[in-house]
Amino acid sequence: MKKLLYLFLALIMILSLVACGGNTDGDEGNLMDDYAAENLQGDSTDESSYESKPGSLLEKQVLVDVYDCEVTLLGMWPNESGGYDLDVHIENSSKDTDYEIHLSELTVEGIAGAGDFGRHTVAAGETLIETIKLIDEVLLDSGVTSCTDVELTFWCRPVGGHYTDVATETVRLYPFGEEKATKFVREAQPTDIVLIDNDVATVVVTKLGVNDNKNRFERYGGYTSYDVILYAVNKTDVDLSINTGDAYLNGVICDPHFGMTVPVGEVCFHDMSWSKDTLEEVGLSELDIKEIQFELIVEDVDVWGENFLKEVFTLKP
Repeated sequence: MKKLLYLFLALIMILSLVACGGNTDGDEGNLMDDYAAENLQGDSTDESSYESKPGSLLEKQVLVDVYDCEVTLLGMWPNESGGYDLDVHIENSSKDTDYEIHLSELTVEGIAGAGDFGRHTVAAGETLIETIKLIDEVLLDSGVTSCTDVELTFWCRPVGGHYTDVATETVRLYPFGEEKATKFVREAQPTDIVLIDNDVATVVVTKLGVNDNKNRFERYGGYTSYDVILYAVNKTDVDLSINTGDAYLNGVICDPHFGMTVPVGEVCFHDMSWSKDTLEEVGLSELDIKEIQFELIVEDVDVWGENFLKEVFTLKP
């Protein structure tokens, strides 16, 4: 009798598990949408509460109007770091759809990735005021301070939508007038270490050593880091992705924080960085590094595994 009871209880448990498992896919989709709505949601900010600053380099203007999202430039000012800030007002006029928005491309005088905006989600009927940072710490360290020509490509889609739902819009800004716009040209320096110079790309190490830039120091949460600054030029008719394979410091495997995309006809600066925590995990400090070895991979952004170059380089600071 007991055996029959145990068998009956086991059968009930199995049926319960099957019933729960049957709804897994739907629940997972709902959870992902809930995460986007709850964790990516920015604070609602009305433009009436925004305190404008005097001396803007650009007039207020609508930059983007896609779906039910409108992005309005409120102004542009020099910031304390030596770069520039673009303040923007993002409004979602939809009654029932949340939208994700970010910059898929940000170029200053032909330098790709020359700033930061992040990814934002605006709930239906809400507004945000955010700041686009132009000319980041890596560029400032590399002597780039001019900002006469800015190109922004905004990326927008409904939260939970597919990539086929993405809408993009590009805008060009000339803070000092279009007639004064210039394109960045870097002159070779005696300290340059040329890694690649062929028909595909030029990749140069412009600086390596302990990170002593205060703003970049704070970006890593107060931890110093060791950096290799790379400058890359795309000479092809496709967008290039430049990444590293295995990397070694003093013969110990230790992968950096690195990855850069260089659009057609543009250039890019990017830091290959090891934070203090990362170095301590392998028993090193930023002052101990005598040899850096890494595999550099250059490939077509849109064709996975299509390598233009895959080569190992060694640097001796």
